[in-house]
Parts: sequence; C-alpha cells; structure tokens
Amino acid sequence: MGEYLRSKFVKIRKPHVCFGCGRKFEPPSKMLSEVYADRGTLESIYLCDICADIASKLRYDDEFGYGDFREEALKRSVGDETKNRVKARWQENFRKSAGAR
Repeated sequence: MGEYLRSKFVKIRKPHVCFGCGRKFEPPSKMLSEVYADRGTLESIYLCDICADIASKLRYDDEFGYGDFREEALKRSVGDETKNRVKARWQENFRKSAGAR
C-alpha cells in the first residue's frame, strides 16, 4: 500500500481518464488529483467527483484498482444525466412559453 503525498480537487485543463470508473472527462471538469508513493515510484491518478465520493467511504486501508467503481459511478451518473435532461427540457419549455406571450 502506498503513501498519499497530495490530494486536492482541481479544474482540469486537458482531458483525463478517471482511475475509479475509466470514463474520460473533458476540461473544465473538476476532478480529484492524487499523488502517492508506492514501491519507490510516484504515481498520479485523477478521480471524478462521483468516484471521489465512493472512495471517501472506504476504510483508510482499503485499496481499489482501475475501473473498480465503474458500475456504481454509472448508476449515479445516469441519475445526474436524467436530472440534467429534465432541467434542460423544463428551461426550453419555459423559454418557449415566455416567447409566445
């Protein structure tokens, strides 16, 4: 098990793949950037906000590998996408009704 040297949320400036779910994120998304030392090497990973939340609920000594959170992250993101679609549809209908007056 490695030792974490840095862990902070950043606004990415180039595309990154989330280590937890394997999805690609485009700028200007916010992701958790972590740097850790493991077996004499420095490693760096990025986690999306959903995977960062999943990881925060693990015990301090639990480890996870690439893509281990994919199923749970996809379940949660479908809910977010549905909310965003409903909100966008509502806003579009509101604009149409406001313009029709």
